[in-house]
Parts: sequence; structure tokens; C-alpha cells
Amino acid sequence: MIGLNKSPLFALPAAVVASGLLFGALTRVAPEPVAGVARWSGSVFATLGWVGVLMLAMSCILAWTLAEDLAGALAAVAASSQLLLLSAALTIGLAVNAECQNYWDAYHFSSLAWTVALASFASLAASHRSQRLGSDLGLYLRPLALGSVALSLLGWTWTWSTALQGLGSEIARFLFLATHG
Repeated sequence: MIGLNKSPLFALPAAVVASGLLFGALTRVAPEPVAGVARWSGSVFATLGWVGVLMLAMSCILAWTLAEDLAGALAAVAASSQLLLLSAALTIGLAVNAECQNYWDAYHFSSLAWTVALASFASLAASHRSQRLGSDLGLYLRPLALGSVALSLLGWTWTWSTALQGLGSEIARFLFLATHG
């Protein structure tokens, strides 16, 4: 055990990458690009997603092995993984809204989807463990982590389940008819 008593320090690497991903999504993926601002390619976002997952794994391992206050360190890692998954999910949403699927490969979208899924599972593991060790932040982050895991599993199921896709189509049809007469 090294005397690292700064719990937020363990969340910093993944939070920095998540912030870069969020910055890129908000400024470099736009339906109407700002004059003089170049768009980032899908490869940049895919790389940032995988680097974020790598930094998150590194943060988890370092927090688990080096932290004096394990509950606080794991809660900070859970918070940074929530930031990473929200940044990746927002990037996917903005890219679809900007019709990037016309020039992004499936790899770019799937790497961001894997970033969301892996960050949600990391958040669940870290928040659950920090809650069991007595962290209040872990207690508050656990329902968010459970929700993000559930949404990740629902998204994964939707990609292959024709029954779920049919249900989604029926819900969309019902809502359209309810709002448009």
C-alpha cells in the first residue's frame, strides 16, 4: 500500500479521456458545422473510446491495489466510468443525429457501444464494492450503474432479437398514431 490518500486521483485518467470524448462530440460532431472547425473522423472517437476503457481498467486496478481509502477511490472510479459511458452515449446520439452513419464504419459505432457497455459494468462493480465498504457516493452511484447496465443489456438484446425490434416498431407506431391522429 502506497500512501495515496487522494481518492479522486484514481478517477483522473478516465475522466480526462471522457472529457476529451465529450468535447469532441459537442464541438466536432455537429449537424451544421461551425465555419473553420474541422470534423473529427470516426476513428478518433473510436480510439478515444478504447483509450477510455483502458484508462478505466488502469484506474480500477490502481485503486484496488494502491489506495488507502479503497471505498473513496472506488467511488471516484465509479463516477469517472459514469462520465465515460455518458460521453460515449452522447457521442453515438450526436453522430446519428448528424448522419455520420453515412461515412463512419460500423466499427466506430460498435467501439463506442462497447465503451458504454464496459464502462457501465465497471461502474456497477466499483460502486457496489465502494458501497459495501461504506462510501456514500457508492450508494448514490449504484442505482445509476444498475440502470446503465440494464440499458446496455437492452441495447445489446435489441441488436439481435427480432421480437424486441418488433416491439419497438409497435411502440413507435402507436406513439405516432397517438400524436398524429
